[in-house]
Amino acid sequence: MDSKRVIEALFGVRRALIGAVHVDALPGTPANRRGVAEIAEDAVRDARVYEAAGFDGVIVENMHDRPYLKAAAGPEVTAAMTAIGVEVRRAVALPLGIQVLAGANQCAVAVAHACGSSCAWRASCSRMWPMRV
Repeated sequence: MDSKRVIEALFGVRRALIGAVHVDALPGTPANRRGVAEIAEDAVRDARVYEAAGFDGVIVENMHDRPYLKAAAGPEVTAAMTAIGVEVRRAVALPLGIQVLAGANQCAVAVAHACGSSCAWRASCSRMWPMRV
């Protein structure tokens, strides 16, 4: 239940459908095999699909950066997520969220600020709370 009407304030609707853009493994992580520009192209393509399908927002997250580091992300992850977020922001008009996994909340907020995001999300206990940026 959204008693404070946060969803309506962020998305302009009572209930929002948010598409998750799971970016490929980023440089500096064990599974990385591609450059940031190539990863960003895929993220933009996914975000455009969500926009065309009528979604209310998108969230970009570093899903494939395993193993996750608890509450930390290196500067290379922050830089890559910022570059990807900027490209997604340029490509779609939807509200944009940033999630850096394993609770790297300061990194997520920094990326959100840098790419002009609408909000940054922090995942905890299977619940999502928007944080104004």
